[in-house]
Amino acid sequence: MDTTNMKPKNKKMNGCLIIVIVFIIICGINAIVIPALSLGDPFAKVQVKDDVTIYSRISKEELLKIKGNPESTEKWNQTTPNTKKTYNMTILTYSRGKEEFILSSEGKVVRYNKYLTEEYSKQDNVSKYLLTWGIKTRDSMTIVSNWNGMLRCQSVSDNVAEVWYVTDILKITYDLRYFD
Repeated sequence: MDTTNMKPKNKKMNGCLIIVIVFIIICGINAIVIPALSLGDPFAKVQVKDDVTIYSRISKEELLKIKGNPESTEKWNQTTPNTKKTYNMTILTYSRGKEEFILSSEGKVVRYNKYLTEEYSKQDNVSKYLLTWGIKTRDSMTIVSNWNGMLRCQSVSDNVAEVWYVTDILKITYDLRYFD
């Protein structure tokens, strides 16, 4: 048997095999990289109205550095509905009554209330709506209700425990133990 003619076929076959393998690798990389580049972050173009996460559990002193002196200060006792514990709370009011910061007896911001002029309507993408307030939701967030102009979410993000939107009030709770 003459083997001189077989070597070129093996070289051609090895060359074709390498081309096929390189082609498959390139197609695989393109299938992964190109969609990721073209899609980008789906929330990248969301306009943030106000980053409410910066107020999460900050001290009164830190709040005063950010917002300045409040228009009014009110003290009250908050009794939780479930545990029946009573806490001495303070409300600092800003923006002609449109913003309220509720401080715990330890002097930390535990809730932020914003009185809005626009109405909330049921959103197809709650995470995108919350991002307009600077809240990047976690995958495990629970939507308790989202109907009839009302929204309630729990376990929202690392620094937001709960979000309520009722009528024209957006309530961002940073620490639920004072309201649970």
